[in-house]
Amino acid sequence: MRYNILKIGVPSFALVMMSLVSCVSNDKKDKPLVEVQPVADVAPVKEHRASIDTARLTSLIWDDSTYVELRPIKRGDSAQIKFSFTNTGNNPLLITGVNASCGCTVVDTTTIREAVLPGKKGVIRAIFHSEYQPAATHVKQLFVNANTSPHTGHILTFKLDVTEK
Repeated sequence: MRYNILKIGVPSFALVMMSLVSCVSNDKKDKPLVEVQPVADVAPVKEHRASIDTARLTSLIWDDSTYVELRPIKRGDSAQIKFSFTNTGNNPLLITGVNASCGCTVVDTTTIREAVLPGKKGVIRAIFHSEYQPAATHVKQLFVNANTSPHTGHILTFKLDVTEK
């Protein structure tokens, strides 16, 4: 029964819509529905971009790698992650944010609070908590923002296996 209503209802709806459209008067066939008037003395819209003080940018090199494979851990245990870097630029390096790709990873913000002077080393630390994670291979990221050139964003990746207890 329902199938028949749909079968009849859709074509009927289409016919009604076509008849409504065809009832429109053709008197104003050549005139647009809305007339556009040019506006004088209006400033062009400028792009909104976050301003970056390029004079204060610096550079860094990751001492080991941006990818780390950790040893397997048992479900319920935690793993410590560490990424070391060196400020290779001429300005102090400021880490403005580190975000984890998942709530199971917590960033240690105490290691990134102060500027890293040129030539000095710094470290980004995090802890992966496996309590609510399944027994499987996990690949997670840390997203780092800093006053670096040519890119201000850096992606750090770690991989580990979580096994059953």
